[in-house]
Amino acid sequence: ATEIRIAEAFWGRLVDIYDGYIDAQTGDVELYDSSLPVFEDFVIGDDIRTDLVDYALIRNAATAKEQLVILADKDDPLPSPALAPKYGTNMNRFWKLLFESKMQLQPILEKSLDPGELPPFTAVPRNACLVLRFDDLVDETTVNLNTVRIGVGNPPITPFEGRLIIDPNHGALADFGGQPGEEFYSTRVIFDTTVSEAESKTTSLPVNSLGLPSAITTTQGNLVMRIPTEVNTSVGQYEILENPSGHPVAFTNNGPVDPTSFTNDVVRVCRSGGDTQVTGDPYNGFLFDDIAPEIIGVQALSIDMVYPPAGVGDYDLDITFGSMGCAVNPDIGDVIETPSNFLLVLEPRTLTPGTPSATGVPVRIVAGDPALFSAGPGQFLAAFDPDEDAPECLVRFTPAAGIIPSGEVNPDASLVMRFSEPMDPGSVLAFDNFVMRRDPATAMSLLEEKVVSVVLPSVDLHEFRLTPVTTLSHGSGLAEPYTFEVGRLEEGDADPVYVDLPTDLAGNELVDTIGRISFSLDPSMPSLVTNGKAFDFNVVNMDGDPLNTGDPVDYPEVRGTFLYDLLRGVIRPRPVSRFGAVADASQPVVGAMVPFTSPIQTPMSNLGSHLMKVWRYHDVGFSLLDEANFDVDVEGLDWAPFGGQVQIDHFDNYRISLAHSKWLPDEFIDTMSLLPVYPGSGLVKGYDNNPLDHVNDPMTIVHQKARGYTVNPIDLFTSST
Repeated sequence: ATEIRIAEAFWGRLVDIYDGYIDAQTGDVELYDSSLPVFEDFVIGDDIRTDLVDYALIRNAATAKEQLVILADKDDPLPSPALAPKYGTNMNRFWKLLFESKMQLQPILEKSLDPGELPPFTAVPRNACLVLRFDDLVDETTVNLNTVRIGVGNPPITPFEGRLIIDPNHGALADFGGQPGEEFYSTRVIFDTTVSEAESKTTSLPVNSLGLPSAITTTQGNLVMRIPTEVNTSVGQYEILENPSGHPVAFTNNGPVDPTSFTNDVVRVCRSGGDTQVTGDPYNGFLFDDIAPEIIGVQALSIDMVYPPAGVGDYDLDITFGSMGCAVNPDIGDVIETPSNFLLVLEPRTLTPGTPSATGVPVRIVAGDPALFSAGPGQFLAAFDPDEDAPECLVRFTPAAGIIPSGEVNPDASLVMRFSEPMDPGSVLAFDNFVMRRDPATAMSLLEEKVVSVVLPSVDLHEFRLTPVTTLSHGSGLAEPYTFEVGRLEEGDADPVYVDLPTDLAGNELVDTIGRISFSLDPSMPSLVTNGKAFDFNVVNMDGDPLNTGDPVDYPEVRGTFLYDLLRGVIRPRPVSRFGAVADASQPVVGAMVPFTSPIQTPMSNLGSHLMKVWRYHDVGFSLLDEANFDVDVEGLDWAPFGGQVQIDHFDNYRISLAHSKWLPDEFIDTMSLLPVYPGSGLVKGYDNNPLDHVNDPMTIVHQKARGYTVNPIDLFTSST
């Protein structure tokens, strides 16, 4: 055509399509051809679920690539006559289910960037893919992040990087290549909002497991797709999207446009998914996900030999694991990662008996640069199989353990674990379910059993690193035992049951956990004594140890001006409450003092006067052990006028400063003068000698001298006493 236009825009889930069946004996999903997808990068509707009748939606645990297994044989020769009117006479059950998988793709409403554009805006899940279908063929060489632009934000002006894919499954054959015969040309452009580690190796894009930024409102579009229709070298637009005959995208009669842009852009505006509590979107703004995450074992290996490829991108490898104890039989779907490539294992192989080696492992390069692939070091990634794998092999140490997997660990080491998909960082907690522990025999109390640590996620949220805050306590020549566990051990069960497991972004818990594993420190490392206390606030009294003072009350270790949230294991600040405390004869200690019979003028002196005064906790009726009155701020002070009357007066210069007192004075009264005896009253000479801490709690001016001070009878009020 002489112009091309957007026929429709929609969003969906990006998968690879396989044909398969349910094994009658095991109930497992099996593939007819495990090594070869029927379709790659196929977009299906978010309504497709695993029902084990028509579909099984699964995820490769090592590559994180989603796969839709259609439970039918693509090569079934029996067509269904009933489907002929809709799908054609050669349509078998596989093809019927394939077509139905994309019937509920969600259309994106035609919304513009006009400030007056009214909601609703189409909500696109953060990890969905966007699809533009054109009414003509697309020249693949003109499709890039400069000709199809994605912007995000409020307004959506921040460029967003993702994978642009020419849809390999929808298009037509035509002869524009300059060579005899027809070539395939697509009619669709797919924008994948997420970038896995494997995809990053191929595209050089930054890893992004979350996809689009979260929406903060439903009434505004924060996501725009822009297709420039004109070249404008002054703004860096040197090319535009075209069809194979070199004709551009039309600016007119092509839906919403941005006439203010320098390149006359066609636009489609929508919004990303957001937190359920903010936007009401299901699954916290992500695609539906009911696939439980798995722990991924990462083992060092060497590729000893690469045999001539059996097919395009296929090789046979001889490999050797770095540890006999952690060597596993390569299986379908496992991944070998090299510095430049991701390799997918196509068929199972068995280790050579008595060795950590396997020969003739068939693999296919699924990401990276094949030109850089060669023998050398690598890593083996496989999902945890509790029936076959040693739990200790699921954990790595950095620096690496001296004896793989968990012996001679450096006291400064961090512990790393990998998961099959992005995990919710808020569900991986160093004091609850991702915990390092000392040997109970060496811990002084229950509070010292957990090692004080921090958890840091990787950029793609697949790996989590547990790092002790201090070097682990260690004595030279000793191999002290420590443990690590994932999940919280449920008390009272005959068999160990772990609960509160880490969850993925959709809230699915780990399918299996390693429970508790042991590791030991390197005896050759120098001695260092460290310790720490970890409070998880799941109970008020955390160590359960009684006091040795004869006091029948076992006080909690941490208490004071906060509230416990035992369900979530956190403490919260107490709510603000305002009250008055009166220092007068109604308080027992003050009431026992000998009152003065005449008024005291200081500091209300027009000739100038300095007064240093201390209020003690019992002067205002507080108890020494009354924790409800710890951490109290003084917001105001009131004077009690002698006889209850005042006359109007004003002082041009008047300053008030407050600080905590170093002293808690007791009265010592001279029986003759009835005045406090200095220094027995507690305060000492020199104002600067009385504040508690000049550095952390300096004298604070709460009333500036230049403000002056007015005494006004209108301000009189009656206190509570």
